[in-house]
Amino acid sequence: ELGLDAGVFQVPGIAATAVRRALVDSARTNAPGLTEATEMIGDKSVTAVVYPGDGPTLYLYEQADVVFYVGTRDHDLAVDFLAGLP
Repeated sequence: ELGLDAGVFQVPGIAATAVRRALVDSARTNAPGLTEATEMIGDKSVTAVVYPGDGPTLYLYEQADVVFYVGTRDHDLAVDFLAGLP
């Protein structure tokens, strides 16, 4: 098992910042203790969405009109994955 979930969201006509905000807001409805913070991972500014308890962290990275996401409990694995993105 890799321990990482990844993908990309793009909504034609909707800015990546609005897509990211919608992802965070929708996650919060099922996880009221969820926190978010902006952090630098390598040369990328990402939004780290931390689920309460021992849940995973979801890293959201905006590039042009898309939002990449990486969900994992392993920060180093997220760093390695994000390093490979444009």
